[in-house]
Amino acid sequence: MRQAEHINPPDGLYDEFCARFPYEETDDQARAIDDTLEDLASGRPMDRLVCGDVGFGKTEVALRAAFVAAMQGLQVAIVCPTTLLARQHYQRFVERFRNLPLKVAQLSRLVTGKEATQVKQGLADGSIDIAIGTHALFGKGVSFKRLGLVVVDEEDLHRPGLPGHGRKTRRITSVFPEGEAGGFRHDAFPAAAPLSVVGMPCPC
Repeated sequence: MRQAEHINPPDGLYDEFCARFPYEETDDQARAIDDTLEDLASGRPMDRLVCGDVGFGKTEVALRAAFVAAMQGLQVAIVCPTTLLARQHYQRFVERFRNLPLKVAQLSRLVTGKEATQVKQGLADGSIDIAIGTHALFGKGVSFKRLGLVVVDEEDLHRPGLPGHGRKTRRITSVFPEGEAGGFRHDAFPAAAPLSVVGMPCPC
């Protein structure tokens, strides 16, 4: 079995980050968060699917997993099916990570060519901790210095026969080859669709 880095919540800071969540976790949400953190700490590549309808708190699971991974020095990629959803997630992540020593960036059609170049450079040199975007995150010229966690918010990525399925799958597997990525899953936040959170062993 392939090994991955043990990713554990930072003492104290994790509780402070959780306190920024303005709601009380539901039992199912708390269980999903605990199971995800347990996977990250296991030392094995994670492939977890979190299912729930709109408004059931799947994004909070992703936020906490991203916080834990990024605070341990690993980069996080949040992949969304549309530019609008990427922007919404970007705005939410920026707000939740405000005043923390982590840099959040977005990569999609909504950013200028100059901004996209800066984001790609930041991913390659490790100065960007969390990247949120569309499949532009798997575009040509994109590389990560120390990718540790991938959250895929998409329903159609894995479904054969849909436009772009083979191209998307080939590109993602080339960015995260089997030997270092440990695999990936699919689908996420739309109604009744799942959220996939994938822990990656460090390729460095």
